[in-house]
Amino acid sequence: MKCGNSGIGKMSSITVGCSLALSALLVNTAATASTVTGALPSPTYPAGSVQLALFTQLNQARTECGFPALQEDQILDKAAQNHAAYGAANGTGSDTEIQGKKDFTGVTDLARVVSAGFPSNVLGGGASVDVSTSTAATEAQQGLDLGMLAGIYGAASLFTPVDLIGIGAAEGTLGNGQSTPSEFMSIDVFNTATQPVSSSPLTFPCEGSTNVALLNSQQVDPAPGADVTGPQILLIGNSTDTIALTSGTLMSSTGTSIPLTLLDSANDPNKLLRPFQSAAYVPLLQSLSLQANTLYSVSINGTVNGKPFSRTFTMTTGTSALTSATSGSSPKETPTPTPPTLPPGFPSIPSFSGSTTSALFPQTGNAF
Repeated sequence: MKCGNSGIGKMSSITVGCSLALSALLVNTAATASTVTGALPSPTYPAGSVQLALFTQLNQARTECGFPALQEDQILDKAAQNHAAYGAANGTGSDTEIQGKKDFTGVTDLARVVSAGFPSNVLGGGASVDVSTSTAATEAQQGLDLGMLAGIYGAASLFTPVDLIGIGAAEGTLGNGQSTPSEFMSIDVFNTATQPVSSSPLTFPCEGSTNVALLNSQQVDPAPGADVTGPQILLIGNSTDTIALTSGTLMSSTGTSIPLTLLDSANDPNKLLRPFQSAAYVPLLQSLSLQANTLYSVSINGTVNGKPFSRTFTMTTGTSALTSATSGSSPKETPTPTPPTLPPGFPSIPSFSGSTTSALFPQTGNAF
């Protein structure tokens, strides 16, 4: 299990990573909305806590690119905290749990939120990670940049167009014979109905985004052998939309153009993207020519519900100093990282503590 990027965002200091790690996107378009009772008008996470830092950083990344703002939900908090406690008790950053182990509350994100009292006919997903202990802001930044948003599929869960979130955190030590003090973090983003997305599809990153990752290590390869990719762009529409990509390029200020590899629900080899999700990325070898701290123009074309669309924007890459965290959607509870093989001359990726996110497929029993 592996992931890694150098972060993305419009923030001038700590930024939120732009890479998508596989997570449980539960989509039940036929479900009838149920009453949700745990939503709070404003966040109640303690000042200086990693939960508040995660809430702030993820919300900023979403809203700056036009995605619905997230609102704290106490029931989702309970589910996320239960899973963080499980991770700390068992020394794993895995998103799934194994029945019979200490603090088990459910195998999947959906099972855990339902166990905590949330409705079962929901849309959304969850993500989990463990990082070495540090300040709350740094733990949150690393957890997002290097874990929960690092991988083509993962941010699709945390960027689902819903508006409720629960966050948990617990300290422990990483398993597999390691004794590194770690912060185990868990996020659940769910609701019984989605929020409307204007100008579908939205992109992440978007116009003006900075610190865009030059390198992303995928925990689920979007194509055979594509365990490491260059910069990547997520496109998300309304839950009833069908997005198909037709072309995409990344262009430098000197006119050098790199074709993007396109990924949508029709050609996704893993069959994990839903029709309203798609992504485009720079293949690893082509990314070797990209420069750090440099402005690039992105152009992506496709159709949404059969109607043509075009998205063009500029974004700025981050530094070339790359680090990584492990990330994965596998049900295995073995977060020991395996660094990806890189071409000669490419910056090495030191190992980081384990993380995972759950799978992008319906688990409500009402697949669409």
